[in-house]
Amino acid sequence: MQTTPFSPLHPEAVLNCVEQASGRRLLNVCRPHSSYINRVYELQDEDGEFVIVKFFRPGRWSEMALLDELQFVNDCAEIEIPVIRPMPLADGSFLGDYQFVLRCILAVAAGWSMNIMMNSGWNWAGSWAGCITSVLPGPQREETGCTRNRQPAHKLILSSRTAWFQRP
Repeated sequence: MQTTPFSPLHPEAVLNCVEQASGRRLLNVCRPHSSYINRVYELQDEDGEFVIVKFFRPGRWSEMALLDELQFVNDCAEIEIPVIRPMPLADGSFLGDYQFVLRCILAVAAGWSMNIMMNSGWNWAGSWAGCITSVLPGPQREETGCTRNRQPAHKLILSSRTAWFQRP
């Protein structure tokens, strides 16, 4: 029988790993979600709250890259950009490992769909894109005026000549 990096991830192992890492008591619910690269499971704790655990394919990303991505998402959530922030593990970190497979835990939340035929959808997406630039690291970070109103960021993006924000 061939083994893969994800071979140890049977339901009991996933539940035990997340209980130990998060300090949460889980019910016997372990629903796999489709994911091309990683392994993703939906779990339920004793309080009825659902969480997602994502196991990253070994060797695809460095631990530093994953930590940077999770911190970026957390920084976005801090300025009220609607993202699903990683949940801190029991040790306070966002990323843990289980038999050399890195993983993070996320809350379950509904998404939104954008109507590309309506300007309001593009305005909304553009205002969030403007806010995201305020949490980018390094010299590409610009003052966008990202506030609770988000109108200045929206105007910056809509007035931009950047092709990937222009409406088709």
